[in-house]
Amino acid sequence: MSNAPTSPNSFEHSRLADLIAMHQAIAALGQVTDLAAGQAQQAALYARLEALHPTLISVEERGAFNLLIGSMAVVRAETLGARSTSPHM
Repeated sequence: MSNAPTSPNSFEHSRLADLIAMHQAIAALGQVTDLAAGQAQQAALYARLEALHPTLISVEERGAFNLLIGSMAVVRAETLGARSTSPHM
């Protein structure tokens, strides 16, 4: 990868693409139509997040993404009629 931040092959461009994809995948979690699909998608998001750490995201960013994934999953589960007292579906 090029060291120039403006290069399309730079680390920064790669990181940005991965961060955008992660945010889009979290948003998609809010669109699932059933609880089982939500649980599967949530598990896949957590696995994807672990693959990004520590190479592309920091500990703090990983924690923030964990919170986003968990809160999106809980809210979506509630809108699908599930009652949850835990942060996971």
